[in-house]
Amino acid sequence: MIGPDRRRAGRNNLPALIACLVLAAVAGCSSAGNGAPGGDREIHGDGEGPLSVVGPGGNSIAAPKHTPWVATFGWSTPCTTTGDPIEIEKINYRFTVHPKAVRSVIFDAVPAHGVVGFGSTIGKPENAVRKGHVAGTFLGQPEGFEVTRSCDSDTSQGKVQILTVLTTGPRGAEVRDYSIDYTSEGEKYTLEVEYQMIACGTDTPPAHCT
Repeated sequence: MIGPDRRRAGRNNLPALIACLVLAAVAGCSSAGNGAPGGDREIHGDGEGPLSVVGPGGNSIAAPKHTPWVATFGWSTPCTTTGDPIEIEKINYRFTVHPKAVRSVIFDAVPAHGVVGFGSTIGKPENAVRKGHVAGTFLGQPEGFEVTRSCDSDTSQGKVQILTVLTTGPRGAEVRDYSIDYTSEGEKYTLEVEYQMIACGTDTPPAHCT
């Protein structure tokens, strides 16, 4: 349940709409409100809306000797806090150090060798599954994926992950944080995820790559 102190962008802005009518002929204005895309999307942090993925924090991977190289991060485990289905629309990464390429993929993980799914690893996730290091099924891109797993469910026997796959060179790559646009019960949301992912290199913070 979303608390009553939360406000959806675009509501309760009648004064702004009146101001628009008065000023439109002179300069024009927008009724989007709160800086939200399209004026009808609620922006929230993890644990504050229908979609949850991971708490604040971060992880880094030390660079191998060869470049370019691939870093895979699997710390995002999407679930619904309300029990209502959620459809992912888009993932938006914000970089401090840009990778050569970035992609996201949904992975349905099952137990293997005492672990379930990916943490942080060097290499493409497909290679890890093919070699038997991790077990599960790739379900395609996040866009359009429906999240139905409850946040109260047991993940020891399986879980769905959003894998972030970075391809980088000697400079490394750093995801400062990211956001997920999604819909639930006909309403639009953006989840802001305060989670840092670093593929270490010459341009990434030394404190996180020692």
